[in-house]
Amino acid sequence: MPPSTSAGRRFHPLVKSALRSLGEKSQLGKLRVAADRPQSWWQISYNAACGYASSVDPAPDPCQALRLLEQTLVRPGIHQLSAEWVAADAALSGLRACPRFTRFVAQLRAGD
Repeated sequence: MPPSTSAGRRFHPLVKSALRSLGEKSQLGKLRVAADRPQSWWQISYNAACGYASSVDPAPDPCQALRLLEQTLVRPGIHQLSAEWVAADAALSGLRACPRFTRFVAQLRAGD
């Protein structure tokens, strides 16, 4: 099923994804599954990446966070995400030294 283009129809799943990114391990797992759906919107993958990058329980998982960030590039609506936002997002601060993170931000800048 293609993603809804209506902002109202996407609102509930996006809020749910944000809440799960703050949750415990089982919630992050559910969020990752939702993010891995081919037609999920970029915000779900982004929220999952933030959750994995800044999680306390379980410990942060930079590899999973970077994979999910990179996945946002091929998700519907990615044009809404700015490189400046990503570079300043405190939830992703643990990834800033990673070359993959630097490449991700550069790809976002190239798409602006």
